[in-house]
Amino acid sequence: MEKKENTANLSVATGIYPREAVLAAANTFAGKAFVRIRGGKKGNLSVELRARPGVALSSADLEGEFYNELLHHALRLKVSIRHKVLREKIVAQALVSARLSSGGKPAAKPEEKPADDKALEKEIEDLLKEAEAGGYKGDPLGIAVPWEKSGKAGGSKDGPPGMDLPWEKLKEAYPDGPPDIAALWEKGKAAAMAGEDVAPPGKSAVKAKKRGRKSGK
Repeated sequence: MEKKENTANLSVATGIYPREAVLAAANTFAGKAFVRIRGGKKGNLSVELRARPGVALSSADLEGEFYNELLHHALRLKVSIRHKVLREKIVAQALVSARLSSGGKPAAKPEEKPADDKALEKEIEDLLKEAEAGGYKGDPLGIAVPWEKSGKAGGSKDGPPGMDLPWEKLKEAYPDGPPDIAALWEKGKAAAMAGEDVAPPGKSAVKAKKRGRKSGK
């Protein structure tokens, strides 16, 4: 090894340090020094190191740190080679497991339902068929019957909701059908304000009193 100021020349034995480790160490060391690699005698590699400007490293420091990097990368490469087979087995096992999962496992035989569940399902099916056969034409509650045809004469409860008059009188007062309650209210209010006679259907008219201030004597 030749030594100059801030420069070191090394001959690296490739039998101890693989070429891959030498190249990796040179790449890591490139931030501190200029690195030059050449072929040496007996298949070894010749490495020239020259410290970069501003880097205070002597020749001995350059040599020592470079050998440390060589040792680190050589050991790392050896461990990587040793674990290569193990990594390949792990990856292969993961791929096989993923393939089996994507293909799906054989479907398990469906469990038979209890007798109670079968009876309940049959009952529901029968009810659905009965409802479909009957349809919506049947009207047991008389919902589709018009209100003027559903009442009985003389019954106050047989008329439309809110009416307190006998059914016959309601039909006489409103032959065209149920009245507009809001319109009747407004009409009666206007008549009362005007002092006209206000008479609900079927009842005698009542004279509305005009409201006003009493004149004091």
